[in-house]
Amino acid sequence: MASAETWTPSARPGTVLVVDDDEPTRLAIEAQLRSMGHETLGASCNDQARQVIEREAAIDAVFLDVMMPEQGGLHLLAELRDRRPNLPVIMVTASDAVENAVFALRHGAFDYLVKPVPKSELLLSAKNAVERSQMLRELAARRALAEGPAVEDGEAVFVSSAMRSILAVLNQVKDARVPILLLGESGTGKEVLARYAHRTSRRQDRPFVAVNCATLAPELAMSELFGHERGAFTGAVTRQRGRFEEASGGTLFLDEVAELDERVQAQLLRVLQDHEVSPVGGTTVKLDVRIIVATHKPLEEEVRAGRFREDLFFRLDVIAITVPPLAERREEIPALARHLLDRFVTAERLGEKRLAPEAVRVLADADWPGNVRELDNVLKRTALLVPGDRIEPQDLMLVGAARYKKRSSVVVDLAPAGPRPEDNAAGLLQALAETNGNVSEAARRLGIGRATFYRWAKRHALPL
Repeated sequence: MASAETWTPSARPGTVLVVDDDEPTRLAIEAQLRSMGHETLGASCNDQARQVIEREAAIDAVFLDVMMPEQGGLHLLAELRDRRPNLPVIMVTASDAVENAVFALRHGAFDYLVKPVPKSELLLSAKNAVERSQMLRELAARRALAEGPAVEDGEAVFVSSAMRSILAVLNQVKDARVPILLLGESGTGKEVLARYAHRTSRRQDRPFVAVNCATLAPELAMSELFGHERGAFTGAVTRQRGRFEEASGGTLFLDEVAELDERVQAQLLRVLQDHEVSPVGGTTVKLDVRIIVATHKPLEEEVRAGRFREDLFFRLDVIAITVPPLAERREEIPALARHLLDRFVTAERLGEKRLAPEAVRVLADADWPGNVRELDNVLKRTALLVPGDRIEPQDLMLVGAARYKKRSSVVVDLAPAGPRPEDNAAGLLQALAETNGNVSEAARRLGIGRATFYRWAKRHALPL
């Protein structure tokens, strides 16, 4: 059990779910938690709690009453132990029986408090639970980043099952000589995966060379990739090594490979078949290079359209991996957003910047058509333009807000221009009217938490 010591704000405020069928008790606990900066969510039974937990990905801790009608809190504790093992659950009960406390703690409870809970004990327990959640998330992000190297256009936090499955495949073929074909939308992290495959292979001490094929001028692509000898053409005053030679012994990553013209495709096919290149105007050079290619275009359609060689496609299509868009790996967004923000503010020496829990939920619910690259850009822009150290939902510079739809298909309009919702009662009233007075849905429509909606509504003396 928590000891009665003074609460000190060493952890970042978190989001805490309070589950209790007794409304006065629940509201009192929520008020105490909010007094120390935490956001709160409430539920009066296990079914409501399940719905909240399913909907809200950023919950840091749960206060759960032991005795409730229909189904006691210990049932939900058992479920959460299996479904969300890293989510701290604090059991709260009117009984001080030691055997109940022992049972709860043995079955996965983080703490056990007896009503009436002294404020100091409640806040200390919340502090410890939130700190633990934040620590575990940060450790997971760092562990994931340790498995994949850093690149300039964004680092990935591989915590989703989809991305972990991709890493498992890459680990199986990391030392094979066959090429790897990475498919998927732009900005999903294909280069990050290519660097991961290189860094975890036996080639890790050799060069990793990345080439964006879309930027190669057709008349210079052969020389750029395969090199040229002195005097091979006008202006070739010295011998130049191509990118293949630069990557000798290591890995060559060809991004947007579908943009290569037919001549270069034919030469690439020869490299894959014979493991040798022919510099322009020179003799054949044997090479040992691992080739990883990527494209956002469906190569089979490119083959049917006659824009990509079928024989080259079959050579590349040995280990083909489709990288899902960020919208299909939403569970990565909270840790990824925090990491990208921390990395940028550290590099730019902007001081401390942190995302409010409600802002994290807005980011996690957005569609992100530009994937990780777009998320990174939004965070950079916001960090530069928001003066304070805490980024709220309304601070997020989401341009073209109609593109950012929550999973409920409600448009989240967070453009910074104009009055903010907390400064304008009309916005709150409109949200209530559009949701038939449903406070939770109105709060989600505005991209804020229910507790914040109540706080803003109270400021304007709105009837709820």
